[in-house]
Amino acid sequence: MGCQTTLDNKEVVEFSDVVFLAVKPHIIVPAIKEVILSIVPSKHLIVSVATAITTEVMEAVSNNYIIIKYSFASL
Repeated sequence: MGCQTTLDNKEVVEFSDVVFLAVKPHIIVPAIKEVILSIVPSKHLIVSVATAITTEVMEAVSNNYIIIKYSFASL
C-alpha cells in the first residue's frame, strides 16, 4: 500500500475510484472541467464537499454525471 503524490489532477482521477471535490466554490467548475475526460461513470464515485454551489451546476458542467454533495452543516 502506501501513499503517492502528484500535482496532476487527471492522474489522481485515473488511479482513484472515489473522487473528492474539496476546493473553494470558485474553483469547482474549472476543477471539474480539468478532469471530466478522465472520469468513467461506471468506475468513479464523485463526492463534493464544496459549499455555495449546487449539485445541478456541478452535474451540468460534468456532462450530467451524478455527483454526491456532502454538507458538514448536517452534522
